[in-house]
Amino acid sequence: MKRLIIYVLYSLSVGVCFSQAPSEQASKFDIGKLEFGGNFGLSFGNNASSVVIAPQVGYLIDPHFSAGIGVNYSYYRYSSNSNTGTSLNYMGFNVYGRVKPVQSILLQIQPEIYRVWGSSSGSSISQLISTLLVGGGVTLPLGSRGGIMMMLYYDLVQNAYSPYGNRIFYSVGYTFGL
Repeated sequence: MKRLIIYVLYSLSVGVCFSQAPSEQASKFDIGKLEFGGNFGLSFGNNASSVVIAPQVGYLIDPHFSAGIGVNYSYYRYSSNSNTGTSLNYMGFNVYGRVKPVQSILLQIQPEIYRVWGSSSGSSISQLISTLLVGGGVTLPLGSRGGIMMMLYYDLVQNAYSPYGNRIFYSVGYTFGL
């Protein structure tokens, strides 16, 4: 009797495994849905300098939503007349989610983590900080899968050493697909 029960259970489990219909099409990675972009900036003058290099890579999940990751390096230097200045380096990592509710309009959320090091007003600084950017803007199309992104952002975390300050700021970047 014990063998009969084991045989029936085994037969049912094998039958269930083989009776499942294969899925229509397993979702596959589509290299054509990759999007590349980011920001690059240089600023010099008025006792201040800045350099920003921030590439990103994302994936177009559907025509209205994409998500991705990026890295960032920024350098800021500011000198005042009293010989007390600021020189800060930022190395960071970010993830983003971007929604396109209508053609050319973008909404984005982007949490980031940075390691900041340098000096400010004679004090040495070395710490990890986080930021949470929220923003919106427009894409000016260039070709079939690219464009210039003009965005307004705000950092919700407001860390004292945030590279974004405590105001709304603008960013001009780029995006292109394969």
